[in-house]
Amino acid sequence: MQIIMPNSIADVVYQKIKSRIVSGKLRLGQKITDVEFADEFKVSKTPIREALLKLKGEGLIDIVPRSGTFVFKFSEEDLMALCEARLIFEEGALRKAFRDNNIKLINELSQGVKEQQQLIPSEAVSKYLRLDRLFHDIFFSLAGNVYLQQAHSLIFDRINVLRAYLTLTPDFITHSIASHAKMLEYIMADDIDSACQRLKKHIFGTFNEDFLAHLNSIQE
Repeated sequence: MQIIMPNSIADVVYQKIKSRIVSGKLRLGQKITDVEFADEFKVSKTPIREALLKLKGEGLIDIVPRSGTFVFKFSEEDLMALCEARLIFEEGALRKAFRDNNIKLINELSQGVKEQQQLIPSEAVSKYLRLDRLFHDIFFSLAGNVYLQQAHSLIFDRINVLRAYLTLTPDFITHSIASHAKMLEYIMADDIDSACQRLKKHIFGTFNEDFLAHLNSIQE
């Protein structure tokens, strides 16, 4: 019988704070303190500090000596570097999945695109981000490389924070789904180079200059 160990207090606190950062409830650049969380969660400062150190290790908060602890902020250089890193990992995973699991890749991406195209407009915003993440995760699950998956998971924590600030208009969602469908079309045509070019356009087109300007306007 498998014994399921309870999460430590620090783990629970870590998940709660991380959820608030990813959802945008804690804003980019917002100052946070261990005292306020200790009071809110009714715990000592020790698990709060453990949780904050873990989040610092993941790049989700900055601890500045003599200034305090802050939710991380994005500069233009940060944003471009993140998109570049995401592209490197996703393109590598996609090419490996295409080479090693071509038929399964086509089948799973086809199912993903089908689900996206069936989104009901009133539900699109709530379901789009989940389906989008699942689409890109297929590259990594079929690449079969645990280190690629771990690296991508770490990067996507920061991507998820950014996605909380996207303006998910019907046109944006429609364009994104069409981009996924085009990638699939190239893969089915055995044209992985064009699929990767489309992936690059898809990634950098989402977090563009307009998005950066919006991000700068809301960061504390």
